[in-house]
Amino acid sequence: MKTKVAWFATFLAQALLLFGMVAREEFARSHGTKVVLAVGAIDPMDVLSGRYVSVPLKISTVDLESVSHPAEMPQPGETAFVRLEKRQDVFEVAEIAAEPAVPGGLWARATVSTRTEITEATRLIQLDFGVDRFYIPETGNDPSFARRASGERVEIRVAARIAPDGRIVIEDMLIDGVPYEQWNSAQPLTK
Repeated sequence: MKTKVAWFATFLAQALLLFGMVAREEFARSHGTKVVLAVGAIDPMDVLSGRYVSVPLKISTVDLESVSHPAEMPQPGETAFVRLEKRQDVFEVAEIAAEPAVPGGLWARATVSTRTEITEATRLIQLDFGVDRFYIPETGNDPSFARRASGERVEIRVAARIAPDGRIVIEDMLIDGVPYEQWNSAQPLTK
């Protein structure tokens, strides 16, 4: 009898953990604020994780000369919050703080990267938002190699949500403003 109870308790704990992870992501997607973020350079494949497009957010590198920030900046490994503002058609960093300062503002939570080294000569801070990949189907087209008819690279952005706790959750990848699935279906079939 004790063996059955122990087995059931273990199973229940694992099921609750899995349910909690799914519920946390779904809560962010349903209650988060929708944003579009610019993407930097991309890298298409990780053998162990599957096919993906690396989507390093441009808001991950911030020039402290161009944004408001506290005199005592969070140190590498510590949490920082960035206030985002819509500029043209993407959201960009307007302020960095150790805690959200303006109630009602759109704040995203990040970790100050260990690569950050603020000196008099270098005023850049590196932030890790915990999202940098968009997974694509094994047979899907990789937009990192796509070009427009003019020969220019396509513009890649991500549509994301910012949860009430500041986490960023990627919803879709936009290629020249078109959602990935729609863009992919319009491409010639790949092998």
